[in-house]
Amino acid sequence: MSHSFNLRSEKIALHHLERSAIVYIRQSTLQQVLDHQESTRLQYGLVNRALALGWTKEQVLVIDDDLGKCRVRRFMSSIRRFMSCNLNCCNHCFAWL
Repeated sequence: MSHSFNLRSEKIALHHLERSAIVYIRQSTLQQVLDHQESTRLQYGLVNRALALGWTKEQVLVIDDDLGKCRVRRFMSSIRRFMSCNLNCCNHCFAWL
């Protein structure tokens, strides 16, 4: 596995880079999505941050399928997606960004 260490933080060790990175994009309501587009853009920018820190594109999972949904449904949808990925990835650990 090849990693770019140019912008790597001293807090990110090699054992962290062996895990997948999860970027969870959140806005509670559709109105918040519309009103806070810069926030959403910055959250998606965490993918680039993970890449700059040394994770590969294949290691970065973006969870955004519940963007703009109410809190309880949003949380449950994200948990189901995370659990599904966790079970399908055979004992991989995750780093949340």
